[in-house]
Amino acid sequence: MIITKRLWLRLFFGLEVICFLGFYFFGAQGIVNLLHRKKYNQQLVQEKIRLQESIKELESSINLWQTDSFLKEKMAREQLYMARPEELVYVIQ
Repeated sequence: MIITKRLWLRLFFGLEVICFLGFYFFGAQGIVNLLHRKKYNQQLVQEKIRLQESIKELESSINLWQTDSFLKEKMAREQLYMARPEELVYVIQ
C-alpha cells in the first residue's frame, strides 16, 4: 500500500509540474504572450520614431513656409494658380 501511495504522489507531483510549465509558457501571462508583447512594443517604438521624424519634417516645412515669402508666392502660383493683378495664368495639361 505504501508503494501505491508513493506512486500516486509521484503522479500527482508530475501532473502538477506539467500544469505549472503549461501555464508558465502558454498561460495568459506566460512566456509566449510576453514575447508577443515585446515584439508589439518594438513595433510601436519604431512607429513612434517614424512619426517623430515626420513631425520634425512638417515643423521645418511650416517654419520655412512662415519665413520664406518666395516659397509662399511659388506655392500660390503653382498649386492655387494665383497671379498678380497684371498677370495672366495659362494652364497647360
